[in-house]
Amino acid sequence: MNQIILHGRLGKDPETRFTADGKPVTKFTMATDNGKDKDPTWHNITAFNKQAELISENFSKGSEIVITGKQDHWKHEDKWFSGVVLFSFDFCGSKEKKDDNDCPF
Repeated sequence: MNQIILHGRLGKDPETRFTADGKPVTKFTMATDNGKDKDPTWHNITAFNKQAELISENFSKGSEIVITGKQDHWKHEDKWFSGVVLFSFDFCGSKEKKDDNDCPF
């Protein structure tokens, strides 16, 4: 089984582009906490279709999010890339109030 659950904050505003047939694809980075005095781990996330639209409309740099997805690898112009393809997400807290306990995790 290839399933990843991540809880963190967006590192920058999501970027949305459209495929040749007009379907939205949104990409963003998110940081997950590794504990006190440790640097966060950064993840590249890709969302498609309606979820891509929702993330683009409702999230920005610093927004807290919980995602479920799968680890994926792909080759583009002789370079390999790795990232997480989003299956689902949950709204979580707010970027103004960083100590919210609204998250399911």
